[in-house]
Formats: sequence, C-alpha cells, structure tokens
Amino acid sequence: MLHQIRQTLIDFDQILGEINHQNYQRPCNEIQNGTIGQHTRHIIEFFECLIEGYDTALINYEARKRDLNIE
Repeated sequence: MLHQIRQTLIDFDQILGEINHQNYQRPCNEIQNGTIGQHTRHIIEFFECLIEGYDTALINYEARKRDLNIE
C-alpha cells in the first residue's frame, strides 16, 4: 500500500511540475473557485493522515495539520 501511495505522490509531483506558479494559485471555476494549490494541500494532508494512521488504523482527517505554505 505504501508503495502505491509513494508512486501516486511521485506522479502528482511530476504533473505539478508542469504547472506555472500563477496557474497554481489562480482560482479555477472547475474546482469551485478553489486553486490547484488549495486542492494540492488537501491531497497531501490526506495522504499524510493515511500514512500516519495506517499501522494503527486510526485516521482522523479532521485533525490533520493544515500547512498553508503548500498552497
């Protein structure tokens, strides 16, 4: 499972590398006027919760750390 998560994040990083800074922070109608940066932060934080809670099977997405620097 962790291998698949790692590969997904590698693929995600490659895709994000193709997006310029302005588009990363620009609101987008297709994602309810959120930015790619905001959605990226959510995805990363959810993966962090999944990885941290994987061994104990205790995953609390609401208690995740919110790192606005990712946006």
